Amino acid sequence: MKKLSEQLTELAARAAKLEKSATVAQQENKAKLEARIETAKAETKKRGQTFNTRVQSMEAKTSEHWTELKQNFENKIKKIKQEVDERKDSRDLKRAQKRADRAENNAEGAVFFALYSIAEAEVAVLEAVEARVFASSLEKNAA
Repeated sequence: MKKLSEQLTELAARAAKLEKSATVAQQENKAKLEARIETAKAETKKRGQTFNTRVQSMEAKTSEHWTELKQNFENKIKKIKQEVDERKDSRDLKRAQKRADRAENNAEGAVFFALYSIAEAEVAVLEAVEARVFASSLEKNAA
């Protein structure tokens, strides 16, 4: 497993890559966008599998919490995507605009959740550092 500092560096790089990707995507044609979406879905699937593997290696109580959180999030995303896809093939302008609105709301919600997750990660990282410092101090005192 990567060190925490490496994971934080990767997180920052992924956020920068997403920002650049979103800007570039606005200028691409439909075929390129669809290819980019498929690539992103494959990456998401891969990361989900990595997440599942990592969660399975955690303590039972912690693992259960993360598994439940991931499942709830995936269920909500699936429902939102189904609503967005319902009218995907419609040629009606109002339906297409509503679909675009729902897709944008979904994206905004996912980004908001990611920002919230980063805030939670910050607290978790600081608590992990504090716990390690405390454990090290006890180890030194015991020696």
